[in-house]
Amino acid sequence: MKNILIALILLMPLLTIGQDLPIVNDKIVYERIIESPNLSKPELYAACKRFIANTFKSAKSVIQTEDENTGLIICKGNTILDYPKTRNSLIVTGMPVGGRKSFTMQFENKEGRCRVKIYDIFEDNSLSAYQRNYSLEEIMFDLAKRANSSKGKTKEKRTAVFDESVSIVNNSFLGLIKEFEESIATYKSNDNW
Repeated sequence: MKNILIALILLMPLLTIGQDLPIVNDKIVYERIIESPNLSKPELYAACKRFIANTFKSAKSVIQTEDENTGLIICKGNTILDYPKTRNSLIVTGMPVGGRKSFTMQFENKEGRCRVKIYDIFEDNSLSAYQRNYSLEEIMFDLAKRANSSKGKTKEKRTAVFDESVSIVNNSFLGLIKEFEESIATYKSNDNW
C-alpha cells in the first residue's frame, strides 16, 4: 500500500492542474484549524455536537467516541459523491470516485480554536456482499495509473476523469469542512434564553 501511495504522489504533478489531494502519512486527510477566539472550549465542543446533529441523520449512531474534558469527538459519516461527467466512455472507467463513501470526522477543541479532520475515506458497499470497500487512496491511484499509462486521446480522457475526480473529492470534503466553519462562526450559546 505504501508503494502505491508513493507512486500516486509521484504521479500527481503529471496529472493535476492546480489541484492536489492533501496527503498526510500516505493517506488523504482533509484538515483545518478554525480560530474562534470568542468561544470557550466547552462552547466549541457544544458547537461541534450541534453540527454533527444537524449534518448527520443520527448523532448518536455516528459518534464513535467523545470526551468533553479533552474536547475530542470522533464520528463516522457517509456521503454520496458525484460521478465524473467525463466518464462516459468505457476506456476511461476504472474504480469510479463517485458513489457512497464512508469517512471519519474528528474534532479537537481548545480555548478559541478547533481542529477538524476528515480521513479514512472508503467506498461504502455495506449493502453489497460482492464488493470490497476500496479506500479513496486506492481509487485515486487507479485513476492516476490508468491516465499515466495511456496515450493519445485515451490519455486525454483518462486525465480529464482524474482531474474531475480530484475536484469532486476536494469540493465534497472541503465543502463539509467549510459548512462546519460557517456553523462555528454563527454559533451562539443559548444560555440566556
